[in-house]
Amino acid sequence: MTGPQPDAGPPSSAAEPPTFDQLIGSVALALGRDPAELHPDLTVTELCADSLDLYCLHITFDEWVPGFRLPRQLDLDLATLADAHHYLVVRSEQRRSRGRSRDADD
Repeated sequence: MTGPQPDAGPPSSAAEPPTFDQLIGSVALALGRDPAELHPDLTVTELCADSLDLYCLHITFDEWVPGFRLPRQLDLDLATLADAHHYLVVRSEQRRSRGRSRDADD
């Protein structure tokens, strides 16, 4: 890797969704890529050379949102890292909201 490493790891109890830079650091680490190569407009297909890379991407996202999956209807040839980050943040917020609702009901 040639560039500086951004904060690469998610917190162990990911209370907050990741920033894009945190996500880039984690994805780069998981896929053995240089973070400087990764940018918001990079498609998932360009990022993931094979199904193992895609699996690693899902595992990386799962660290922030357990059970996270990119939507099945998402065309990975068109979906970008920015899109994937957006879905991750939305799912994280939904999960946090459900947790707050359960806490309020108790």
